[in-house]
Amino acid sequence: MSHMEGLFPKSQEVAEPVAAGRVVGVAVATNVWRTFDYLWPAGLGEPSLGQRVRVPFGMGNRKTLGFVVDLKEHPQSVARLKSVTEVIDEASQFDDVLWKLGDWISKYYLTPLGMTLAAMIPSAVGKHAPKEESVAFLAAEHHDWPAKLGLRQKNVLDELLEARKQGVEPITLEQLLHHSGSNRGTIRSLVGRQLIRLETREVRLPELTDESAADPFELNEDQQAVLKKLDAKLGGGFSVSLLHGVTGSGKT
Repeated sequence: MSHMEGLFPKSQEVAEPVAAGRVVGVAVATNVWRTFDYLWPAGLGEPSLGQRVRVPFGMGNRKTLGFVVDLKEHPQSVARLKSVTEVIDEASQFDDVLWKLGDWISKYYLTPLGMTLAAMIPSAVGKHAPKEESVAFLAAEHHDWPAKLGLRQKNVLDELLEARKQGVEPITLEQLLHHSGSNRGTIRSLVGRQLIRLETREVRLPELTDESAADPFELNEDQQAVLKKLDAKLGGGFSVSLLHGVTGSGKT
């Protein structure tokens, strides 16, 4: 699973619930312990464990976040089963290690699996709706600019022309407003005159590189002593340790 691709996956809506060849067990992200069977919609490929979905839940069929936790064949009767209404992820957000960890956390802390898995999803991914921003392009060549332009209008066009020369066009609307000293009224005027155009694009997080990784953290003597004791316990199976210290002593 890519580190960055799929951070904000596009969900797939199911206009009309339709049955396919699979039934999935879904753990809803509410305070309910049992799982519920749903029909997997046709045409969306094979479901995978940990995949996020939205399902009609309860008497009011409230659209509720859930996770695929079981893959089944058709039971003897599917007539009364509801269908998954939205598939949020193209693939599971959990690898095998995270999946087992979520299951363990659920059992150890006596928390429903759906709520546990939801808490493990980073907030940016959990929202799943891509963050968007407005970007600006020049829509007219320099020689086509009107002879009469207001100062702010000219500043906006000059800023975009410079961005094009430097190969960094488009630039975000916020950058354009800041560097040109203009306002949104000026932008609307230039768009109306077809001198610039605005588009909306998805905001993507920058790719991480080896150079962007933080330098290794150096432990102090107390931290090293604690880590040595914890390391000695790792090979002996599950254990519980209490880390005690005042605020600011380096526990985190």
